[in-house]
Amino acid sequence: MSEPHYQITYTATLEEMIETALVSETHLKAPQRRKRNDQLYVAGSATLLATLAVMWAADRAGWEALGVVLSLPLIFVGVPVYWLWGHYYDWHVRRAVTKVLAESWDGDGTPCENEFRDEQLCVKQHGLEARLSWSDQSAIGENPDAVLLWFGHALARFPNRIFADDSERKRMIQTARELGDNAREAG
Repeated sequence: MSEPHYQITYTATLEEMIETALVSETHLKAPQRRKRNDQLYVAGSATLLATLAVMWAADRAGWEALGVVLSLPLIFVGVPVYWLWGHYYDWHVRRAVTKVLAESWDGDGTPCENEFRDEQLCVKQHGLEARLSWSDQSAIGENPDAVLLWFGHALARFPNRIFADDSERKRMIQTARELGDNAREAG
């Protein structure tokens, strides 16, 4: 195996681990689709119930009023329920992720070792090693608090606090870009 181009070793806090899990959960297509489907199901059910209630109350309004009868519950029930369920879903995911990570947390932090090699990014945490191929790198995100390297369905997050200064952060981003570009050209 080749020598690393760049190495980063740091201790991740519980909050950083939670944030990484949440960013991954909210940006991948499958969890987004699951959230949207849940929102549509709950909002649709609430709208249907509200429509039935309005139709029952309007009992003999006639077919000419049907358009108004059906649009009112959609506007005043369906849209707010869709929006509120989205916020509830996000709160529920954050709570579940926090609970799982807190139960496995040892309190001292998680040592993270990252090596940028020619073929892949090697990430070691909790005695486990993940190898993420540079040819699978899909994006590099520069958030105000961290650098995000996306690899298909995986995420490597590097908090800004681990860099000595902005030039080291930029050097890491440049190295990741070059390795990703080289792997895609070779592949």
